[in-house]
Amino acid sequence: MIVNLKKTDPQNWRDDISPELSHQTDAIIYEVDVRDFTSSPNSDLPKAYRGKYLGFTVHGANYDGITTGIDHLKSLGLRMFI
Repeated sequence: MIVNLKKTDPQNWRDDISPELSHQTDAIIYEVDVRDFTSSPNSDLPKAYRGKYLGFTVHGANYDGITTGIDHLKSLGLRMFI
């Protein structure tokens, strides 16, 4: 395959600014498995979204008041750079 990588950049890619860190070792990278993160029956996600990327897009909380999707990660204090 021949790919022109300049044509694959997302919109405003050239204007993106990386977060400033006083020390590079301050960066913590988390990894999450989409299926594991979105498949819990206690998450209150619509069944059609469980185990899928759409599970990340749901806002709000379940019946116990625990946030769900990306809202849950934000509630833990994680900053998202997507």
